[in-house]
This record gives sequence, structure tokens and C-alpha cells, in this order.
Amino acid sequence: MPFYLTRDPVPSADMRNVFDNAQNLDLALNDITSAIWTDRLGRSRMSWFGLESAFTVKLTDFESRFSAQLIEQETRFIDFLDSSGYVFLGDYEDGPFQFSARNQYIRFQGQFFRLSKETDTGFTTTGTDETSFANDITHLVLMDGDTLRQNLGSDEEGMGDALTAVKQPFLGATSQTQHDKNARYPDVFDWYMGESDHTLMFQRAANSGVASIFVPDGEYIVGDINLTAPVKFYGKGSISIDALGARIIKPSGANHIFQFLGDPEEGIRPHGGGLLNLSLSGQKGSDTGMLVRAQTWSYLFFEQITFQNLSGWGLSLQDVAEGGLHNYLCRRLGSEDTGCIRFEDYIDIPNNNVNNFSLWRGIFGFNSGTWIYGTDRSNLDVVSIAGHHKFEYDDKPVSGNVTQKSVIYLGQANRVDIKDNFFTNFKLTNENLYTNCIRIGVNSRVKPNISGNQFSGCDNVLMNIQGGTVAGSKNISNRGDATADGTFVCTSNLPQDIEPIIYHTNNGAKNKRSYYEAPGFISAHKMTGLVNNPFVPDANSMTHYGTVMSVAALTEIRRGTISRALISDREFVHITARMKNVSGTASSVILNLDGVDFGSVSVTADSQWHNYTWQIRPDKISNGSFILTNGASPILFDGIFIERKNYLNWSFAWVPGTIAAGQTATSPVQSVVDTTGFIATGVEATANGSLNGTTLQPSMDAEGNVIIYCKNNTASSITPSFSRIRLRYESAGRTS
Repeated sequence: MPFYLTRDPVPSADMRNVFDNAQNLDLALNDITSAIWTDRLGRSRMSWFGLESAFTVKLTDFESRFSAQLIEQETRFIDFLDSSGYVFLGDYEDGPFQFSARNQYIRFQGQFFRLSKETDTGFTTTGTDETSFANDITHLVLMDGDTLRQNLGSDEEGMGDALTAVKQPFLGATSQTQHDKNARYPDVFDWYMGESDHTLMFQRAANSGVASIFVPDGEYIVGDINLTAPVKFYGKGSISIDALGARIIKPSGANHIFQFLGDPEEGIRPHGGGLLNLSLSGQKGSDTGMLVRAQTWSYLFFEQITFQNLSGWGLSLQDVAEGGLHNYLCRRLGSEDTGCIRFEDYIDIPNNNVNNFSLWRGIFGFNSGTWIYGTDRSNLDVVSIAGHHKFEYDDKPVSGNVTQKSVIYLGQANRVDIKDNFFTNFKLTNENLYTNCIRIGVNSRVKPNISGNQFSGCDNVLMNIQGGTVAGSKNISNRGDATADGTFVCTSNLPQDIEPIIYHTNNGAKNKRSYYEAPGFISAHKMTGLVNNPFVPDANSMTHYGTVMSVAALTEIRRGTISRALISDREFVHITARMKNVSGTASSVILNLDGVDFGSVSVTADSQWHNYTWQIRPDKISNGSFILTNGASPILFDGIFIERKNYLNWSFAWVPGTIAAGQTATSPVQSVVDTTGFIATGVEATANGSLNGTTLQPSMDAEGNVIIYCKNNTASSITPSFSRIRLRYESAGRTS
């Protein structure tokens, strides 16, 4: 049928347009050969057949792309599983398969399955078809995306980070689960349960048995943690006045932050552990208690630790062996009764003490109390306070001193080194009171060593040795801005072996030395003996210690050996002892030489120091070993001179009587050889009284016999008033 194609606008009631619309509708719905038809206005329209054909084409394209996407997603999922540490065993139909680990999985009808948490590893699938799978599915769980996300968020064993893998981009690196990697670096938040006070979190971590636990940066409130097994808490901060890294604060009511606590009664002594790179602080500067305490522990080390802001101890140690505190800061610590670091009493027996422990490179300032304190029963042994500590007086903190203190006081120090440290601005006029920089207590023994320390701007007692045999050298004082030099005090009743302090003014010049020893003098401090005679103060001692030996009656004084360098076949050895007798009764001191009593001297009871000399012929010396022994009354002994001399003094009794004018009196013959052991080349004679105008003339013959002539060359008689003649024999000459 023809079309009218009037192209009348829409709408139109013209029958011609109705006729055209009827034909177009028939073509659009029923034509199965043409995809396009033309409406009465001349526009192309898609027929129903065209719509069906286009839909079929599009549907096929969608299906193709969807299938490709599923394949890609499956491939990516498999790759993800593989990269996450999962191991693909194969398709179920190719089984059976045995699950030997929880990261293994299989595929069945395009879906992936792994062992359920209720099934143990070692399970083996029972078949390869749907029937067997219906039984096996009770042991398996589907691994779709939702399940995987749930598993990744689970804290069950084998879930969470155990499902992901990590491999470092390094040559030869191998793959491992993230769980295994995380487990090697635990931190305290692995035990966090939401508390604002972190004490329980730290205690749970400490009780876990993990040996090393990281403390992330931040502030923690922690109190009264008792550690009974080795554990190390460590951060990544550094020592500073302002806390850098992890800052752990002791609550006001707590006794301590950490206590490393062994049990001496049960013989439990943990080994290892400590603290590293942490800042420890009191909540308020006026709070009491301590920050860290350790008891009955070995191999305990604290490194890069800040102790501050507490009117109590920073660190207190008891019965701790083999350990140390290194690179640390003590600031705003202490009070009248406390300080910075304390060595407590030994437990039960002296060997349960602090020993083999080192303090190294500490910084101290703004503290009160005794900065390093060892009790009178601490029995410190093999302890070192060394490595450039800086002890500097800044000002008085919250809790100042009420009484005078020492910067370092060790009440019972034995093998202790105080070396290479710096003390600055400790003055007697400071608001906070420090009488001593270093004080060694009366219970100390052998052998503290104080060496290489520098005192700058200090006018107090630099070293106060109240006990122990102390060695040392190279201690230097720079007066700085102080108005006077610091001092050295020694009241120990034991012998000393420490060199004098070297004093400087602020411009570097040496302004004095505390003592210069006399040549050849050997103080009682440096001599040996079998009797431990005590030392007592005496201002007239020839030593810089200011102490001399007190020797009881009938007691060995000291012993020694004459150097071979002093022995010559034509010279003499003089041993001169410096002694004082304040007993009121004279005493005699015997010199025993090579096992034979050589002679004695009488020590006058006049409370004055005198030198008493033994003159020894070379032929009387074999090994040169000698012993000095006191007699009936107590004496004081300062030391001896041992010298080689080219003369020997001798005296004999002679009263010449009245000598007529122009006459000469002749003495008895004196045998030089009997006295000296060889013929002298010369002799001098002096009288012990007045010659009253006469003259003395010695004469020695070829055999060494000496006669003294007392001549009266006046015109009248003379009576000399002497009773003894002193002879000095010169030693050069031939051997008899």
C-alpha cells in the first residue's frame, strides 16, 4: 500500500496520517528482515527485529567480557593467595590431597577452600567428585573475598597477619609471613587492653616470657612493675632534659617504676635484661620513692637512660653482679635522705654485694643528697665510676640538702675506680650544701683508686679519705672562679698510695702542689709489714696525707730491702727513721739486718720528731733485708731515708783532763778498720762539749789507726769540758 507522507505536524487527526501510522506500526512490529523503518515524518526508527538483534549482540559482548573479568579476578585472587603465603594444592577432582599446613588450599567447581579451624593439619580429602566433597566440606571453609577479609582481621592462630607474606627487596631475601616478622619485634601494645594507666600493660608484657620488648614513642604512666625474669624494655629515644622518645612516669603513690627482683633466699638470680633508650621520671618533683631498683641479679645493663624529677633515688642496686649503667642523665633527683644512685647493703654475707658493675659517661646536675652513694655495709668490689662523668652544681632543686653532703660517698669501697671525671662549681657558699666532692668511708679497705679527675671552681674538700688504702694519680684542680683552692684530707688508719693533687689558677699556671716528697724519703704508707699498724693524724707528717703510723710496744714497725744500687764496697748505707715518742717513757727500736740484730736506737719520750740513724758497713750487708721493731713503749713512725753515704760517724768516750800550758793530751788509739771495715782516707774529729781554747788534731797511721791530739798552745793550763769525741771517717780508700 502506498504512503501519503503528508508530513503534517504531530498530533494530527487526518485519515491519511492514520493510514500511514497503521502501516508503520505493522512494519515496526512484524517485519523480521529489516532492522530500520521510516516514520511519516521521514525519520529512521529501529524495528522490533532490530532491537532484538542489537540486544543479542550486546548480550554476547557482556557475557564475553564478564567471563574474562571472572577469569582475571580468579587469576588475581590466586596470585594474591600465593603472594600472601598460601599454597595451592590443586583442583579437588585431581586429588586426594593432604593438608599439611593451614596456608594450603584447593579448588572445587571454581571456588577455593582451606582447612577449617576445627580440623587439624594432616587431613586428607576422601575423593574427587561431588559425593565425596559433600563429606569433605565439613572440614573446609570457603575462601571468598568476605571470608578472606574476615580471616585477615581475625586474631585466631593461623589467621590475620599469618595469611600475608613479606619479602624484602634485598639480594637473596626469602619470603616469610608477616606474623613471623612481627613476632620478632614485639612492643608493649601487644599487651594493651585499653587502660589509661599503662601499668598492667607493662606487667603483662613483663610476664609474657618475651626477652626484648619495644616501647614506642609516647608518654606512659607506670608504677610498681616487678620483674622476676630477664626482660629488656627498649625505646628509640636519647638522653635529654626534654624527654625524647618513650617517657615512662612513676605515679605519685608508687614505690618505683621497675624493680628487677631476684630471690636470694631461694637462690634465684636471673641473668640478663635491662633498659635501653628510655626516659624515666617522677610525676612530681616532690614525689618520693625510686625510679628503678634491682636486687640479686646478674648481667643487668641500663643504656641511654634519663632519670629525673623525683625527690628519691634514680637507681638503687643490691647484690647485683656483672652489669652497668652507661650513657645516662641524672637531673633534679634526690633530697636530704636520698640522691641519684645508691649501692645498698650487701645481703647476709659480704659477697652478696654489688660487684663488677660500671658507671660510665653520666651527666649529673641540679640534684640533692649524695649523687652516688654506697652505704657503710655495701662492700663495693670491682666497681667503676669512670669514663668522663660530669658532676656540675647548678642550683638547689625542689628538695634541697639540710646538712652537708658529698657528691660521691662510698662507705665501704674496696676495688673501686673513680677515674677521669669532672667536678664543677662545688663551693662552700652554694645554697645546696656539699662539703666533699669525693669521700671514702672508714669501712673501706684495699684498694680504691682515684685518678685523672679534674676539679674546676671547687673550694670544698676535693678528696676526703676516711678509710681504705687508696691509690691514684693525675688529679688536677683548677681554681676557676673560686676564691680559694679545694683541699685534700686523709684520716684513714690504713697506708695510702695516692699522689698529691696538682693545683692550677684559672690561667692554667700551676700555683701549688699539695706536697713535694723529700729525696730518698720512703713514707710509712709505702712500706710493707706483717702487722697492720693504724695511721693517725699528725700535722707534722712529711707526707701530704697528714697521717703517721701508730706503733704499739713490742710490735713490728715496717720492713724493707736495701737496693743493690746503694751498696758499694767503699761506701756506707744509712737507714734513718723519723720517729716520735709521746708515751712519756723512752723506747728502743731494733734494726734486724738479714736476720741478725744490727743495733738499736733509743727513742726519746719528748713528743718531738727526731731522725734516728743506723750506719751500715757494706761488708755487713748480704741480701739487704731489714725489719724495724719497736721496744717497750708505743711510738709514732713517719718513714725512713735509705741513702748511700761516703762517711761513717763514730764516737768514743775521752776526758783529757787539765792540759798544762804548751802541752798536748793524747786519746786512746781507735782502730778505723774495726769500725769501717776498710782503711779510710781521712778522718774529722769534733767534741761534744767546749774545747775552752784547746785544739783537736786527728792523726791516722798507715794501718788506719787514729789518735786524737788535744793541744794547749796557750800560756796557762786549760781543762776542756767535753766527754766524747765524734769521728767522721771518709770512705774512699783501699780495702783492708
